[in-house]
Amino acid sequence: LLTLYSSTYSMSWSPPSQITQGLLSSVKVGIDSTGNAVAVWQENLLGNYVIRASTKPFNGLWSLPTTISTSSFNDGLVLAVNATGDLYVCWLDLTTNHVIAINKNINN
Repeated sequence: LLTLYSSTYSMSWSPPSQITQGLLSSVKVGIDSTGNAVAVWQENLLGNYVIRASTKPFNGLWSLPTTISTSSFNDGLVLAVNATGDLYVCWLDLTTNHVIAINKNINN
């Protein structure tokens, strides 16, 4: 069991705040140029290896985790975020042997 925490720095580090807890792996975090953040990870939910995500606006709170994969067996998680908040998440769906790619803006 792992707990994913977040902390921010402004003259000193803030106390850690919990993002999620579970059977997590392949955790990736990205931040755009204005401080908006996204975390994605693989999580074992009752034997299903799904991809989940949470976002955090600058000076805001982390959203509740959302499952973004439709398959129950995934691997090879990759995350990229550009300066304007466009995020790209890719992974291998082991059920169909397809590479899945999604795009979203953190700010929307």
